[in-house]
Amino acid sequence: MLGVRVTSAESTELFVGPPDALLQVVRVGYLGASGADTLRVTGDGLRSDDVMPPAGDGVVEIAVRVARPVPGQRRAADAGADFPFEFVVAEPGWTMYMVGHFHYDPVWGNTQGAYTTLWTEEPWPGPADQRVRADLRRFIADWRAAGRGMATRC
Repeated sequence: MLGVRVTSAESTELFVGPPDALLQVVRVGYLGASGADTLRVTGDGLRSDDVMPPAGDGVVEIAVRVARPVPGQRRAADAGADFPFEFVVAEPGWTMYMVGHFHYDPVWGNTQGAYTTLWTEEPWPGPADQRVRADLRRFIADWRAAGRGMATRC
């Protein structure tokens, strides 16, 4: 470490890596990185590779190997050379998949449509709100005409 200063460190409930070798993510805030500095996380049963944060100030995510993981266990850890923090072992097992879809609720235009327009418009909601609703309905009609269909079940 040349000149980088760690300002915060927190374990997260996020994981990276293959299912049989998961690494828990730690977010580390820093100031004054030169672009040649490195950061790492160490502690009781904790080890990461050296990570080179981008020059300047920011936050970097560091993948940490956790030996003998016990979910909820608290361990003493260090980020960088001299920033102690409490590392909480998280429980892996959840996978989130982002599924592209389109949802249209006709009532939405009445209850939420105004949030897509300018609040300074007089009268409110006004012509911009009407355009948003018309554009949305036209988009849905085009979407269906193109054979993309609509999801009917989850």
